[in-house]
Amino acid sequence: MWQRAYLVFLASFAVAAVPVSGQDSVTSTADTVDEEFAKSTQYGALEIGVLAKGDARLQAGEFRDLYSFEGSKGDPVIIELLSDDFDPYLAVISPSGLVKRNDDWGASSASRIQMNLPEAGSYRVVVPSVRPGEEGAYVLRIRDQRVRIAQ
Repeated sequence: MWQRAYLVFLASFAVAAVPVSGQDSVTSTADTVDEEFAKSTQYGALEIGVLAKGDARLQAGEFRDLYSFEGSKGDPVIIELLSDDFDPYLAVISPSGLVKRNDDWGASSASRIQMNLPEAGSYRVVVPSVRPGEEGAYVLRIRDQRVRIAQ
């Protein structure tokens, strides 16, 4: 379900979703996210990172990391973010600027977005903490859920 919310600038040319009420929502629209700020990743990769002083920040002071991956329209993906050190949330920005976000998936503090990609192109995944100044290690995983048959 897509809905509108406000976006804030992360840095010179990057934007991300501001947390809004609700567990899982989509906002619209982000104008641009500069490639130089995003670490490239791909389906199946396990990204281990750390939010710390010196990282880029959201407007309210949350540290954040930024990743990018290429996807095709209709790809069924699951994006998961786990941390024992801080309360994580996720924002996924489509090539056209639509933003889907999640905080506290299920009964855990982990964040998870499961979706079919709405369009082909380069997606951005914003990895921030929920509260300003929170630091610590995290694990990000982007999985392609298509069934594959070995030949």
